[in-house]
Amino acid sequence: MARKKRATVEVLDLLPIPAGPNEAIVRVLAPMGKNLHRVQVPCSEAARLHPTAASDSAALFVETLCHLPTKFRNTVYIKRGSMLIADITGLDQGKVGGGILHVLYPKQIKNLKDLGHWPTVLDQPIGGGVTPVPGPPEAQHTPSESESGDSDSDLFQNSNHRQFSEASSSDSDTDSDN
Repeated sequence: MARKKRATVEVLDLLPIPAGPNEAIVRVLAPMGKNLHRVQVPCSEAARLHPTAASDSAALFVETLCHLPTKFRNTVYIKRGSMLIADITGLDQGKVGGGILHVLYPKQIKNLKDLGHWPTVLDQPIGGGVTPVPGPPEAQHTPSESESGDSDSDLFQNSNHRQFSEASSSDSDTDSDN
């Protein structure tokens, strides 16, 4: 079996579980280039693996860089919000905190949740799970019939295009008809 096909089968068909002492489930924040990805490690995992790395008890995540191994390059594409299993041995040693071991897909994430290996902190959105608080009822405005007319004043005006008035264009049309 070719190397690329073997890597594809490994990514899609295996049901990986973080088994090693330094393996954790992480979330990708952004690709940083040169096969590096900025990831969030849950503080519970970071404290378990490296007690000095998760010293701030108020934070939910610790951020670090992870590199993508050669066997996954040009085979697996990782985007923002993807879930991974990473080896985070160098979390407290420098910029690159570890390497990516597995890319998790929905079927594999469901399996990890069923087995109880999934950190519940990762169910929150990337922004930290902050939801907007609705304002008081008087702040919620519903337009009346007189306000819901065809007013263009509330539309976005693109400053990169010329602004034409409709009155001047209709005057030029009547002049050209004669």
